[in-house]
Amino acid sequence: MSDHRAQSAAAGATHVPRPSTDAAAPTSPPPNRRQLVVILGCVLLLLGAGVSLPVIGLWRYANADHLGILDNPPVADRAAQACATMAREVAAIPPAAPGDTAGQVTVIRAQNQALEHVVTSMTDLGPELLSGDHPANQWIADWKTLIQLREDYADALAAGSDPTFEVPTVDGYPITHRMSESGVECPIPPEITALP
Repeated sequence: MSDHRAQSAAAGATHVPRPSTDAAAPTSPPPNRRQLVVILGCVLLLLGAGVSLPVIGLWRYANADHLGILDNPPVADRAAQACATMAREVAAIPPAAPGDTAGQVTVIRAQNQALEHVVTSMTDLGPELLSGDHPANQWIADWKTLIQLREDYADALAAGSDPTFEVPTVDGYPITHRMSESGVECPIPPEITALP
């Protein structure tokens, strides 16, 4: 055997050691401590970002001014109170007798006074507070529009005309839908839009 080694060495051949079949022998050198720290740091960073970004997103969403929703507590509370008062006032107005045009005009105008309460109560909050809650000014403008249309209807009825009443629409939806879907309990009483 030593002759064989001598011949191989003489011929310029190098000896390649055979891989060990021993299971306990490592096949590659273990990673050093710095590599483990870097890998662990990257994993923790990714996990942290994966958890914190959704939490930050939810926090930002919760604190944002949502379009179409009265979500500033002083504005929303005032709107809810004004709507409750308006609903009670409208419900307390007795209907006019069928065919009593003067009575119908009186009822419409009395109901409009109840609707005006919503507008007055909200505008008393002041422009700064209202402009801080995105839909507040549009919501008030919708109430004003509804009141004016009802007043025009009452004027035409008093003048002897046979008027029709249509609630205006925005983007295919009646403004009354937008008014009652503002995030505040404020259903529009049916007698407000069902004019004689």
